[in-house]
Amino acid sequence: MNLKTVVFLAGLSQGWSLSVTVFGGSGFCGSRVCKFLVEKGATVSSISKSGTAPKWCNNEEWTKQVDWKSADLLSSSDEALDAVVGAPEA
Repeated sequence: MNLKTVVFLAGLSQGWSLSVTVFGGSGFCGSRVCKFLVEKGATVSSISKSGTAPKWCNNEEWTKQVDWKSADLLSSSDEALDAVVGAPEA
């Protein structure tokens, strides 16, 4: 773990409210990262091709707190990606 990660996680444990964008948040690892961040109090956006929560957690309460967005990182224009990503803090 690098220093940035340690500071970020320490901040979450101290109750800092961060805005975080997770790329691939509908995937196996990304969805669990979204869940962890929501549980720690972060404001979470997920960007993936589907733009939806994965089936395994679709009815879980934390999924309602994630802003699920759809974008294809390989074929979308820079302007479209800028509009979807916004300006997260992490």
